[in-house]
Amino acid sequence: MTSSLKSQNMKFELTVVIPAYNVENYLLRSIESLGSWLNNEAIEILIVDDGSTDDSLLVARHIEETYNNVSVYHKDNGGLSSARNFGYSLAGGRYVYFFDSDDALSEDAAEILLKTILSTSDDLIMFGYDEILEDGTINTFTNKIKSQEMELILEKDDILTELLGIKQGFVPGYAPTKIFRSDAIKELSFREMYYEDLAFFMDFLRQNASDTYRFINLPLYKYYRRSGSITLQSSETKLMDKMTSLDIMLDDVLEMSSNPRIVNEAFKSYFVGYLWIAKLNKDVSSVLVSKRVHKVLHSNQGKYFELFKGFKNFVKFVYYRTF
Repeated sequence: MTSSLKSQNMKFELTVVIPAYNVENYLLRSIESLGSWLNNEAIEILIVDDGSTDDSLLVARHIEETYNNVSVYHKDNGGLSSARNFGYSLAGGRYVYFFDSDDALSEDAAEILLKTILSTSDDLIMFGYDEILEDGTINTFTNKIKSQEMELILEKDDILTELLGIKQGFVPGYAPTKIFRSDAIKELSFREMYYEDLAFFMDFLRQNASDTYRFINLPLYKYYRRSGSITLQSSETKLMDKMTSLDIMLDDVLEMSSNPRIVNEAFKSYFVGYLWIAKLNKDVSSVLVSKRVHKVLHSNQGKYFELFKGFKNFVKFVYYRTF
């Protein structure tokens, strides 16, 4: 996707891009959760069927017939990034939201977010979310220390602090917990890889000139964590892409922040991420993954051993028994 495909004249306040692949059982629930965004002339909703092999396209066509601001596109399977980039190339909204077709917005989220969009020109709007497990357990990610404040203003170091889990971890790399101003991401695209959300968000933060960002301190998104999710399955490609995502994260943090604590936590996250990949690779048995893990960890032994202080014992345990 090239920037020349981006809409020059914004016809809508918001474009919602929804990639859909084999989600026939979830798509209608997800669309209906958009509430007041449906049949709203200020909003366009683009469903991109990414070569589904089930009845997702049929469900999407029915939705298109039901709501006058929903358009459906079908393309050959290319993956989540490909579908998002395709949808964004068609977007005519002042803001763009990349929504997942098997999740949902919470009640009142659509109205709260639209009100925010109509009253701001911020490059980024972030919000909290609920992680809903298959057993019904709900984990809420918001700033609980400032629970009485509905909106917070965060600087880049604040975002990195939460992204790295230094404090509460209420800002994830996950794209559906963010709405971007279209002009602020016109030079960006989702990389053709797994774990593309973190890479996209880090790319955004690195190139964006804003000093502060808005966070709505409410769980406005429902992330349904399913056992069949691609994020829970391992393969050589996914492990290689996870390492690439970690590399991007570390490089971007080192470029953006000089805060020693943030830099050290970035290295720790990087280190633990590679250790976890090494553990997962015992089932995948990829030589390529093993070589890359060894190269990265052994070439940075000095930094990693420097950071052992304060690490939990299991990290040392994993390190000494993995290498």
